[in-house]
Amino acid sequence: MDSVLSSSNTSPMDALTDDLIILIFRHLASNGVFFSHAFVCSRWLRLARVSQSAIYVARQRGIPGAQLIHAVLRMPSLTSIDLANRSVDSISDAFLAGLAKACPQLSSFSLTVGGRLGGPSCLSHTSASSAIPSSALSISSLSSSPSASSSPSSSTGTASAASAAAAAAAAAAAAAAAAAAAAAAGGVFLSSKGLESLFSTCTRLQQLRLHGAAAGITSLTSSLLHLKQLTTLHLSLDHIQELPQAFGLLTSLTHINLHTPLLHSLPATLGSLKNLASFELVDCDALDSLPECIGQLKSLSHLSVSSSSLDFLPESLSLLSLTSLDLILPSLPHLPASLGYLSLSTSLSYLALTICNALQSLPASLRSLHALRTIEISQCSIVALPDDFGLLPALETLELNACEELSQLPDTFPLLPSLTNLSIAGCPNIRSLPEDFGHLRCLKRFELCSVAKISHLPDSFGQLETLQELKFSDCPTLGELPSSLGGLSSLEHVTISRCSLLGGFPASIGMLPCLQELTIRRCSGVQSLPISLCDLSSLKSLVVEDCCSITSLPERLGQLPNLQVLRVVRCVGLHSVADSANDLLRGKKQ
Repeated sequence: MDSVLSSSNTSPMDALTDDLIILIFRHLASNGVFFSHAFVCSRWLRLARVSQSAIYVARQRGIPGAQLIHAVLRMPSLTSIDLANRSVDSISDAFLAGLAKACPQLSSFSLTVGGRLGGPSCLSHTSASSAIPSSALSISSLSSSPSASSSPSSSTGTASAASAAAAAAAAAAAAAAAAAAAAAAGGVFLSSKGLESLFSTCTRLQQLRLHGAAAGITSLTSSLLHLKQLTTLHLSLDHIQELPQAFGLLTSLTHINLHTPLLHSLPATLGSLKNLASFELVDCDALDSLPECIGQLKSLSHLSVSSSSLDFLPESLSLLSLTSLDLILPSLPHLPASLGYLSLSTSLSYLALTICNALQSLPASLRSLHALRTIEISQCSIVALPDDFGLLPALETLELNACEELSQLPDTFPLLPSLTNLSIAGCPNIRSLPEDFGHLRCLKRFELCSVAKISHLPDSFGQLETLQELKFSDCPTLGELPSSLGGLSSLEHVTISRCSLLGGFPASIGMLPCLQELTIRRCSGVQSLPISLCDLSSLKSLVVEDCCSITSLPERLGQLPNLQVLRVVRCVGLHSVADSANDLLRGKKQ
């Protein structure tokens, strides 16, 4: 983590000796230094030269730009420079031109422009590209927000630079107006013309990041195709509408992240990106389809798509060798029937479906996803899981969240041989668990939350011999726990909150040899705790809160050999406490 040096104008650190200052810099040498304006003085910069490899100058008024530039150009060991929100009037072309010679090891340069446009000292793409190693250049912080700020880059071998093209902005009245508005807000305006010039010059660019609401950028010109070595492309631009048709010529790309709400289509040449491993489409709400050629991306392992308009996925998805598929598609009515076939059947290990409001079912071919280890379904309208859902051999984690139309789990559910983690939350129409639920031989963690209609657990529940963590919350009709509860021989942690539990706890709870923590909160139906609770030799923590119907605690509770925490709070019906428990409440209360 970068170190921070800051001071007021009257800092007592001015009294430090040169030797001590040098020692401080050497200690921070591997992490870099933050300078506030009080520290940007000739003495500190002179001493910093001896050891610093990275320098970050925070946005402060009063930094003597000429003095800073002079000092930086005399630090040959610098590999990283971040001049965050510096005024462009302080950074001359001579400074940029001299960097390459003065700092031969420089691999990361960041300049976030915060001044107004149109002045004689505005950065040009030629000065920036000639001074900065083009493989370490990216463009960031294209923001119209006056509070936009920059922080030191944590990515090795990447950098940030902003290039203002005032002349191009003035060529069109609309663009000029947008530039003026952005400048007035203290931000940066970069036109499509400026990008074209930059791409044509920095042909060895490897990582490119464009961020912000730059109204002047509505498309990327074909000059992007000069970036033959580009491996990473991040676009977060509010007004971009299309990508060049020859986009597929950027065959070195391995990672693409597009956060472009007005992008309406992807080029048909997308399938030519033979090295693409990760493709993320974030909030691309104007995008209503993916091209069939996406199935040609043989190296693609991670696909994430978020769009409110996309209502169709191509069948060619099955040709991919994806390991991770993450979909947020409110308009998608169904998944491709071929989802479980061909390449995906042996590669896909993670599937997430979120806010797919129109999705009512999963394809039967899901059972063929033999490598699938995690399924997360949240805020979807699925009515039921496939009948043969239990045939997924590798499934370890299943999360069902806010699936309000889901009414039951399939009879084959207990056949899942590898299921380790199960969470069911916000599914109000589920009335019961399968009778053979206890056959989930590998289940370690089970969470049941906000399932309002479930009233009981199956008798087989006690057969979950590997279960370690159990959590019930907001299940108001859950009246009792099964008598087989004592069979949970590995159970260590139990939390029960806002459940009626009118039937209380079964006596078999005292047979849980590994139980260490028991927490009971707002269970109004619980009138007493069973005497067998005193047989829990491994119990370390017992918390009972807001259980207004409890009138007493077991007499031998304070004699539990390993009990360290006993917390009884707001149990207004509790009239008496045994002496042993009372001593524990006074002496070990936490």
